[in-house]
Amino acid sequence: MVEKIRAIPYCQHHAPEYESQAVLGPALTILNDRNDILAVGGIMIPWQGMGVAWFKMYPKASESLKAFWWVVVEGFSGWIRDYKFLRVEAHVDSSDPRAIRTAQHLGFVRESTLRRWGPGGRDHEMMVILL
Repeated sequence: MVEKIRAIPYCQHHAPEYESQAVLGPALTILNDRNDILAVGGIMIPWQGMGVAWFKMYPKASESLKAFWWVVVEGFSGWIRDYKFLRVEAHVDSSDPRAIRTAQHLGFVRESTLRRWGPGGRDHEMMVILL
């Protein structure tokens, strides 16, 4: 049996630690057919035409990767089109190759390294989609 994956609008009880990001632009929660949270993500909008992507993938997402990625890519593509972004940034921990691959899969490319930018002084990659 193929598991069904769906996206619904983000709600605070899905992942309360991301509420401050979710209120600043479109956000969604990705669930499987057992209502397990696979991921939360969105794009914060600091000003018109500019977006800052955020995304948290949970371990259960790996159980249905093909369906999962279809939902994620469709969600982000729709927002980029609907909000008419000129630039979308993602700040990705340099020490996390999986996170870098995730951003690349969504269409981001590396622009620069932000030295000592993240928690604990960790370097982050500035990754962007320019439209």
